[in-house]
Amino acid sequence: EPKAICYHKRGGTSTLFSTGYQTELCERNLVFLRFKNYPVSLYLLYQPLFLIARLKRYLFFYKDYSFRIFFCAVKGYFRGIFTVLSLFPERIKTQKSKIVSINSLRHLFIK
Repeated sequence: EPKAICYHKRGGTSTLFSTGYQTELCERNLVFLRFKNYPVSLYLLYQPLFLIARLKRYLFFYKDYSFRIFFCAVKGYFRGIFTVLSLFPERIKTQKSKIVSINSLRHLFIK
């Protein structure tokens, strides 16, 4: 229906399951997104920066929210790391169909 309007409330249903569940999924999905979409050279080059960003975020969760949110974030990140290899077929498919050069992507990190 072209006139249909849909409103999306981020975490609208996930917050019903448990406090921190949305945070856990976001952290897990971030690992998946990077593994599936980033060229290996960029992924390895920027991995230290990614790690620093995650640590800063986790410190923020710990200080400004709760230990539970902090724990869920770390748990989600490690869930992503330990299950990322299941995305290998998707990664191959994505990398084969990419149309943006590594240099174009690298410039996004420099800006």
